[in-house]
Amino acid sequence: FSSGRSLEFVATFSTTDGSQHAGFGVDFSSAPWAIFSTRGGGSLYARTNNGSQTIDTLIAGTWLGAAHRYRIDWNTGNVVFSIDGTQVTTTALSITANMRPLISDLFVGGSVIKVDWVHMSPYSTPAVFTSRVLDAGSVTSWSSISWTADVPAGTSLTMSVRTGNTPVPDGTWSAFTTPTTQSGTPVSGSSRYIQYRATLSTSNTTQTVTLRDVTIR
Repeated sequence: FSSGRSLEFVATFSTTDGSQHAGFGVDFSSAPWAIFSTRGGGSLYARTNNGSQTIDTLIAGTWLGAAHRYRIDWNTGNVVFSIDGTQVTTTALSITANMRPLISDLFVGGSVIKVDWVHMSPYSTPAVFTSRVLDAGSVTSWSSISWTADVPAGTSLTMSVRTGNTPVPDGTWSAFTTPTTQSGTPVSGSSRYIQYRATLSTSNTTQTVTLRDVTIR
Protein backbone atom coordinates (compact mmCIF):
# COMPACT_ATOMS: atom_id res chain seq x y z
CA PHE A 1 0.00 0.00 0.00
CA SER A 2 1.06 3.60 -0.51
CA SER A 3 1.21 6.37 2.10
CA GLY A 4 -1.90 8.03 3.47
CA ARG A 5 -2.91 5.04 5.59
CA SER A 6 -3.35 4.54 9.31
CA LEU A 7 -2.78 1.28 11.18
CA GLU A 8 -4.34 0.55 14.55
CA PHE A 9 -3.88 -2.55 16.70
CA VAL A 10 -4.12 -3.76 20.27
CA ALA A 11 -0.95 -5.57 21.31
CA THR A 12 1.05 -6.74 24.31
CA PHE A 13 4.82 -6.52 23.86
CA SER A 14 7.18 -8.66 25.96
CA THR A 15 8.88 -7.02 28.94
CA THR A 16 12.17 -8.79 28.16
CA ASP A 17 12.50 -9.92 24.54
CA GLY A 18 13.88 -7.74 21.78
CA SER A 19 13.05 -7.79 18.08
CA GLN A 20 9.30 -7.71 18.51
CA HIS A 21 7.85 -5.41 15.85
CA ALA A 22 4.40 -4.32 14.69
CA GLY A 23 3.53 -1.74 12.07
CA PHE A 24 4.20 -1.01 8.41
CA GLY A 25 7.02 -2.62 6.43
CA VAL A 26 7.88 -4.92 3.55
CA ASP A 27 9.49 -7.91 5.26
CA PHE A 28 11.45 -6.36 8.20
CA SER A 29 14.66 -7.82 6.73
CA SER A 30 15.31 -4.57 4.91
CA ALA A 31 13.91 -1.03 4.83
CA PRO A 32 11.47 0.65 4.69
CA TRP A 33 9.48 0.38 7.90
CA ALA A 34 7.45 2.42 10.40
CA ILE A 35 6.94 0.31 13.52
CA PHE A 36 6.56 0.01 17.24
CA SER A 37 9.40 -2.22 18.40
CA THR A 38 11.12 -3.60 21.49
CA ARG A 39 14.42 -3.24 19.59
CA GLY A 40 17.06 -4.76 21.93
CA GLY A 41 14.54 -5.62 24.64
CA GLY A 42 13.22 -3.99 27.78
CA SER A 43 11.93 -0.78 26.21
CA LEU A 44 9.49 0.35 23.54
CA TYR A 45 10.60 2.36 20.51
CA ALA A 46 8.99 4.11 17.56
CA ARG A 47 11.25 3.16 14.65
CA THR A 48 11.22 4.61 11.14
CA ASN A 49 13.46 3.84 8.17
CA ASN A 50 12.91 5.19 4.65
CA GLY A 51 15.83 3.32 3.10
CA SER A 52 18.38 6.10 3.51
CA GLN A 53 17.74 7.38 7.05
CA THR A 54 16.78 5.68 10.31
CA ILE A 55 15.19 7.31 13.34
CA ASP A 56 14.63 5.24 16.49
CA THR A 57 12.82 7.08 19.29
CA LEU A 58 12.61 5.69 22.84
CA ILE A 59 9.03 6.08 24.12
CA ALA A 60 8.99 7.21 27.73
CA GLY A 61 6.65 5.38 30.09
CA THR A 62 5.74 1.81 30.96
CA TRP A 63 4.17 0.08 27.96
CA LEU A 64 5.50 -3.46 27.97
CA GLY A 65 3.72 -6.46 29.45
CA ALA A 66 0.19 -5.05 29.12
CA ALA A 67 -2.24 -4.53 26.26
CA HIS A 68 -2.36 -1.07 24.69
CA ARG A 69 -3.94 0.38 21.58
CA TYR A 70 -1.28 1.46 19.09
CA ARG A 71 -1.73 3.70 16.07
CA ILE A 72 0.64 4.63 13.23
CA ASP A 73 -0.38 7.40 10.82
CA TRP A 74 1.76 7.05 7.69
CA ASN A 75 1.49 10.46 6.05
CA THR A 76 3.19 11.82 2.94
CA GLY A 77 5.88 13.74 4.85
CA ASN A 78 5.95 12.16 8.31
CA VAL A 79 4.89 9.27 10.52
CA VAL A 80 2.83 9.87 13.67
CA PHE A 81 2.88 7.33 16.51
CA SER A 82 0.15 7.20 19.16
CA ILE A 83 -0.66 4.95 22.12
CA ASP A 84 -4.08 4.72 23.74
CA GLY A 85 -5.25 7.79 21.83
CA THR A 86 -2.29 10.00 22.79
CA GLN A 87 0.40 11.02 20.31
CA VAL A 88 3.80 9.94 21.62
CA THR A 89 6.13 11.04 18.80
CA THR A 90 6.28 12.22 15.19
CA THR A 91 9.07 11.22 12.81
CA ALA A 92 9.76 13.71 10.01
CA LEU A 93 10.67 11.14 7.37
CA SER A 94 9.02 10.66 4.00
CA ILE A 95 8.51 7.01 3.01
CA THR A 96 7.62 6.79 -0.67
CA ALA A 97 7.92 3.03 -1.12
CA ASN A 98 4.88 0.82 -0.67
CA MET A 99 4.49 -1.02 2.64
CA ARG A 100 2.04 -3.41 4.25
CA PRO A 101 0.95 -4.30 7.81
CA LEU A 102 3.37 -6.71 9.49
CA ILE A 103 3.90 -8.31 12.90
CA SER A 104 7.18 -10.02 13.79
CA ASP A 105 8.59 -11.94 16.75
CA LEU A 106 12.17 -12.96 15.96
CA PHE A 107 13.23 -15.15 18.85
CA VAL A 108 11.96 -18.72 19.12
CA GLY A 109 11.20 -19.97 22.63
CA GLY A 110 11.10 -16.64 24.39
CA SER A 111 8.18 -14.43 25.36
CA VAL A 112 5.75 -13.66 22.57
CA ILE A 113 4.09 -10.56 21.22
CA LYS A 114 0.32 -10.89 21.51
CA VAL A 115 -1.89 -9.02 19.04
CA ASP A 116 -5.64 -8.91 19.63
CA TRP A 117 -6.72 -7.17 16.42
CA VAL A 118 -5.39 -5.05 13.55
CA HIS A 119 -7.32 -2.45 11.51
CA MET A 120 -6.03 -0.38 8.59
CA SER A 121 -7.69 2.64 7.01
CA PRO A 122 -9.63 3.59 5.00
CA TYR A 123 -12.56 2.69 7.22
CA SER A 124 -15.94 1.95 5.67
CA THR A 125 -18.83 4.28 6.43
CA PRO A 126 -21.44 3.88 7.65
CA ALA A 127 -21.06 0.61 9.56
CA VAL A 128 -23.95 -1.00 11.43
CA PHE A 129 -23.64 -3.49 14.29
CA THR A 130 -26.73 -5.28 15.57
CA SER A 131 -26.30 -7.06 18.89
CA ARG A 132 -27.45 -10.55 19.69
CA VAL A 133 -30.84 -10.81 21.40
CA LEU A 134 -30.36 -10.12 25.12
CA ASP A 135 -32.48 -12.14 27.57
CA ALA A 136 -33.45 -10.60 30.92
CA GLY A 137 -34.83 -13.96 32.09
CA SER A 138 -38.31 -12.53 32.71
CA VAL A 139 -40.39 -9.55 31.67
CA THR A 140 -38.49 -6.42 32.71
CA SER A 141 -39.31 -2.73 32.71
CA TRP A 142 -36.43 -1.11 30.86
CA SER A 143 -35.12 2.26 32.00
CA SER A 144 -32.03 3.32 30.00
CA ILE A 145 -29.22 2.46 27.59
CA SER A 146 -25.70 3.73 28.21
CA TRP A 147 -22.34 3.04 26.63
CA THR A 148 -18.66 3.89 26.59
CA ALA A 149 -17.10 4.83 23.24
CA ASP A 150 -14.24 6.72 21.65
CA VAL A 151 -15.71 9.13 19.10
CA PRO A 152 -12.89 11.07 17.36
CA ALA A 153 -13.58 14.36 15.60
CA GLY A 154 -15.33 13.75 12.29
CA THR A 155 -17.02 10.54 13.49
CA SER A 156 -20.41 9.80 15.00
CA LEU A 157 -22.19 7.03 16.87
CA THR A 158 -25.93 6.51 17.23
CA MET A 159 -27.71 3.81 19.22
CA SER A 160 -31.25 2.43 19.12
CA VAL A 161 -33.09 -0.52 20.69
CA ARG A 162 -36.05 -2.77 20.03
CA THR A 163 -37.90 -5.08 22.41
CA GLY A 164 -40.03 -8.20 22.29
CA ASN A 165 -41.13 -11.32 24.11
CA THR A 166 -39.97 -13.99 21.65
CA PRO A 167 -36.34 -15.18 21.55
CA VAL A 168 -36.20 -14.55 17.80
CA PRO A 169 -37.38 -11.11 16.62
CA ASP A 170 -40.66 -11.35 14.74
CA GLY A 171 -43.67 -9.20 13.90
CA THR A 172 -44.59 -8.85 17.58
CA TRP A 173 -41.39 -6.98 18.36
CA SER A 174 -41.27 -3.19 18.47
CA ALA A 175 -39.46 -1.24 15.77
CA PHE A 176 -36.02 0.14 16.58
CA THR A 177 -36.31 3.39 18.50
CA THR A 178 -35.19 6.72 17.06
CA PRO A 179 -31.36 6.71 17.02
CA THR A 180 -29.73 8.67 19.83
CA THR A 181 -26.22 9.99 20.36
CA GLN A 182 -26.67 10.49 24.11
CA SER A 183 -25.48 7.76 26.47
CA GLY A 184 -27.96 7.26 29.31
CA THR A 185 -30.99 7.81 27.07
CA PRO A 186 -34.21 6.46 28.65
CA VAL A 187 -35.68 3.23 27.29
CA SER A 188 -39.42 2.75 27.83
CA GLY A 189 -41.53 -0.36 27.77
CA SER A 190 -41.42 -3.84 29.25
CA SER A 191 -40.27 -7.10 27.67
CA ARG A 192 -38.14 -10.15 28.31
CA TYR A 193 -35.86 -9.60 25.31
CA ILE A 194 -34.05 -6.55 23.98
CA GLN A 195 -31.61 -5.85 21.17
CA TYR A 196 -29.51 -2.78 20.35
CA ARG A 197 -28.19 -1.43 17.07
CA ALA A 198 -25.10 0.78 16.74
CA THR A 199 -24.46 2.88 13.64
CA LEU A 200 -20.90 4.18 13.21
CA SER A 201 -20.11 6.89 10.66
CA THR A 202 -17.09 8.99 9.72
CA SER A 203 -16.29 11.89 7.43
CA ASN A 204 -12.57 11.07 7.75
CA THR A 205 -11.81 7.53 6.61
CA THR A 206 -8.61 7.42 8.68
CA GLN A 207 -10.72 7.68 11.87
CA THR A 208 -13.28 5.32 13.32
CA VAL A 209 -15.49 5.04 16.38
CA THR A 210 -14.60 2.47 19.04
CA LEU A 211 -17.62 1.16 20.96
CA ARG A 212 -16.22 -0.29 24.19
CA ASP A 213 -19.28 -1.45 26.14
CA VAL A 214 -23.07 -1.17 26.28
CA THR A 215 -25.30 -1.38 29.37
CA ILE A 216 -29.09 -1.66 29.22
CA ARG A 217 -31.04 -1.39 32.46
